[in-house]
Formats: sequence, C-alpha cells, structure tokens
Amino acid sequence: MTPGEWLADFEATTAELQRNAATFRRNPEMAAQTVTSEDKMLTVTVAPNGPCSISRSHRTRSSPRGSWRWCGG
Repeated sequence: MTPGEWLADFEATTAELQRNAATFRRNPEMAAQTVTSEDKMLTVTVAPNGPCSISRSHRTRSSPRGSWRWCGG
C-alpha cells in the first residue's frame, strides 16, 4: 500500500465514522446491537442508553441448565 492509498483509506474510514457518530447523536436507539449464538439458543440485545434483553429459544426454556436474569437485575 502506498502512502497515498493509505491516506485515502484513512480518510474514507474517518468520514464513515463521522457519519455514524452524527447518526447516533440524532438517534441513539440505532446504536443497539443484537447478537444471537451460533446454535440460535440465546439472543442478547444491548443499547448505549441502557435497554438490554436476553431471550432464549423455546428449546432452552425446559432446560435445567443455569439461571436467567434480566440484564439490569
């Protein structure tokens, strides 16, 4: 990678980050992220303004393994 290519890539990345930051300032709920385990048994959602949830697949509801709590508790 030449210095010019590196600079162009850096500027493009910086511009994208600035656009994302502006979007999140206007609507922080958009920053929430949801991740599901590979086996689809567990889904977790977290947002910077606090909301958080954990949901289980119907296959885990009858499982005796572990206890499940709301993120805030």
